[in-house]
Amino acid sequence: MKLNKNLPKLLFVLFIFIGTYAISAQSCKQAFYSAKEQYNGGQFESTQKLLSACINSFNSNSNPDQVYKVYKLYINACIENRDKACANTKRQRLISLFSDKKEADVLKRLDQTKI
Repeated sequence: MKLNKNLPKLLFVLFIFIGTYAISAQSCKQAFYSAKEQYNGGQFESTQKLLSACINSFNSNSNPDQVYKVYKLYINACIENRDKACANTKRQRLISLFSDKKEADVLKRLDQTKI
């Protein structure tokens, strides 16, 4: 019977968790499009700043398409800023995010990702 008493609380917590995930995914989508505009305008540092929160929020449950697009744009901004260390660091972080896949497969998909 305790489960019945706690069920509304559990549902509330679950709703908050799902709502927070949806909001952060939507925020990343908006940040990506804003960052893409900045990138196309040559504002590479702004591109990186806009995408940093998304990159920090990604985990193994994140949408892979969104993850690859955000990382591709971020890495390209690093390259345009002539910051190879930044690009390499983000590549390695992407590889570790998809640790269940071969490094070559992750890099190939990154290379094939269109932004």
